This record gives sequence, C-alpha cells and structure tokens, in this order.
Amino acid sequence: MRQAISETNRRRMIQTRFNVEHGIEPKSIYKKVSDILTATRVGEGGARYEARPTGVSRRPDISEKDLPGLIQALEEEMRIAAEELRFEYAARIRDEIREIKEQFGTGARR
Repeated sequence: MRQAISETNRRRMIQTRFNVEHGIEPKSIYKKVSDILTATRVGEGGARYEARPTGVSRRPDISEKDLPGLIQALEEEMRIAAEELRFEYAARIRDEIREIKEQFGTGARR
C-alpha cells in the first residue's frame, strides 16, 4: 500500500511540474448524466447507438391531421423500448411526445 501511495505522489509531482512548465491549469470536467450512462453501456458492450434527435424542430412539415398517427406510432415505439428495458430511450420518446403535444396544444398529460 505504501508503495502505491508513493508512486501516486511521484506521478502527481511529475504532472504538476509539467502543468506549470506548459501553463496548464487543471479543470474539472462536466458531463450530462445521459453521456455517462451511454459511455458506461458502450464500455460494457451493451450499447445500441439510438441517437433519436429530440425536438419537434426536426418535423417542421408536420400537419395537425398527422398528429394522432405520429403520436400513436411514437407511443408504440416507447412501449416496445420499455418492454426491452431500454428505459432511457423510452424516456426520450416520452419527452418528444410531450413536446409535440405542447407545441400543437393537444394536451401533454393524459
């Protein structure tokens, strides 16, 4: 244990010296929880890259007569994702449905 601690201190000293010589100021990183969850799943080999863009802006040509079918299709996709235990993906779809309902005034809550 003592050897591991002394090695850590030695490396920390080298890193600090390097940072001072090169004018580097260490900073903390900030990530969204979803980024961390995705990285964890990728590392475990269980990730499927389901990059569904959120936001209704990707559907600018949507008409009000198409809304019921679109919402129904998204709800079905959300249900399937939840059954497959892909809860983060299902939550993104849920948020998208809510956003669509709010934009078109069809009531976001059931």
